[in-house]
Amino acid sequence: MASSLTILVHGIVIRARELPSVSPMINLQSRNRRRHPRTRVTWPVVIETRTRSYPCQVVDISNHGAKVMTSARLRTGSVVRLQIIPPDGTPLRVGALVWRLDADGVAFFFAHGIHHPFIRAA
Repeated sequence: MASSLTILVHGIVIRARELPSVSPMINLQSRNRRRHPRTRVTWPVVIETRTRSYPCQVVDISNHGAKVMTSARLRTGSVVRLQIIPPDGTPLRVGALVWRLDADGVAFFFAHGIHHPFIRAA
């Protein structure tokens, strides 16, 4: 059974559910099943750490997270602030946790859900 996880770093509260243990024999199809559907986008984003800002690009997004293409050297578990710029120009600002570092980008888990007409709802 999954339990709740709360992280407070630099004044940003991140609440997440811990994932139950998963067998290493997961097939690709089950790995791609997601609780929150992704929307493929090419939106500018600025990753803000305590000391630097990195202009990058969002490649997919959901109400609870995003995948970002970046050359920034971030650490899993770091807390950042994202400023995402969708096509309508109204920035979405959200605190986020560096969830995973993949070959095709960095996965972020948002501190709270975001909503935008272009993002598919779960």
